[in-house]
Amino acid sequence: VVFEVKELSDYKVGADGVLYATRRLRLAPGERAPPLVAVYARDTLSKQVWKMHVRFIVQETGTEEVLKTAGDATLSRRVPEIRFPWRSAVVGGDGSVVRRVKRDWVIPPINVPENSRGQFPEELVRNRHLRYSVTGPGADQPPTGIYIINPISGQLSVTKPLDREHISNFHLRAHAVDLNGNQVENPIDIVINVIDMNDNRPEFTHTVFNGSVPEGSKPGSFVMTVTSVDKDDPKTANGMLRYKILSQNPESPSSNMFTINNKTGDIISVAAGLDRE
Repeated sequence: VVFEVKELSDYKVGADGVLYATRRLRLAPGERAPPLVAVYARDTLSKQVWKMHVRFIVQETGTEEVLKTAGDATLSRRVPEIRFPWRSAVVGGDGSVVRRVKRDWVIPPINVPENSRGQFPEELVRNRHLRYSVTGPGADQPPTGIYIINPISGQLSVTKPLDREHISNFHLRAHAVDLNGNQVENPIDIVINVIDMNDNRPEFTHTVFNGSVPEGSKPGSFVMTVTSVDKDDPKTANGMLRYKILSQNPESPSSNMFTINNKTGDIISVAAGLDRE
């Protein structure tokens, strides 16, 4: 999430969500408080934007009313953390409020390549402000310990290399509570897809295939079908199979008596002259 103050140049928001003034601010005569500051939070993945207003309380110092800035040495107390409300306005690109929605905790599917060499744990996603836990196969259920989450930062990590041919995806549930242990968000599903790597060679289903065709058969006669398997993802080029005839023995009466369908593995005759004798 990225924080921004768009309308006023007197304020900025740090990456940690702390709002501060860029200069010493003084109230104009008759002004009781600075104007409201509109702070935006933008989700860099979903492009969703939330808007909230910050109201200041002015501290009187003698005859002048001064708004203290983050650079003053007098501000030694802890800066309060402001969290965006769960129900917020979705703001369009022109700053107008499009609609009001409940700010659910949403994590899109995560893609992780198999056979990654780390360093482990390898960070997958990070969240903020709450206390986090994760459950499901791969976390607290067999195979346990593949995924862990930092309860404070919300950083989800993978602890070891993955094998898509063993488990192609994981379905976890993430939980968020406040510092008192109260549930502040409904548990959400996390889908982790293991990205296929071309780490398996195609293998024929038999060592020897026996086919037959009558002698004197016309070109185009079906002979046989060869089959093979590849454990890689068949939806990617890694697991798509193609066939080719490498050699023919004997090479007479023609060195190209047969052809093979490169997708199906069907072998047919393409030349006349099949003579058993």
